[in-house]
Amino acid sequence: MINEEQTTLPNPMLLLADELVEVRAELEQLEEQTKNLNERKGLLEQQLLEMMVNEEVEKFTRNGRTFYPTCRTFASIKGEYKDEALAWLKENGFGDLVKEQIHPQSLSSWYKEQTETGELPEDIAAMLSIFDKTSIGIRKGRK
Repeated sequence: MINEEQTTLPNPMLLLADELVEVRAELEQLEEQTKNLNERKGLLEQQLLEMMVNEEVEKFTRNGRTFYPTCRTFASIKGEYKDEALAWLKENGFGDLVKEQIHPQSLSSWYKEQTETGELPEDIAAMLSIFDKTSIGIRKGRK
């Protein structure tokens, strides 16, 4: 194990470790900034929308930009009706909307569990693409 007190010249590995810690800290800071800006953006959009509705303004231009309300609709199937709704879509000519899939993290967890217990069936193992991604874990050390 390399200890920074054991060397007089900067060790490239220790310099990379320092840089990695700095980059991770900067990413955390940026993620927090992004979260805060998204919250602020939502609030500003809501306030502007309310003003436009109250003043009956369909759209307006400011500094070369046109502002107008837009509405996006999101639909999802209620959990307790999933099987019934999927069957209805298939039976009524909308089967192309139905996609059977498994979330990659769920499959990865299942695979890890099966290999750890030695119970991974060979026939499914041949159908899976497996890769390991190695990274560096960092935790605060003891002083």
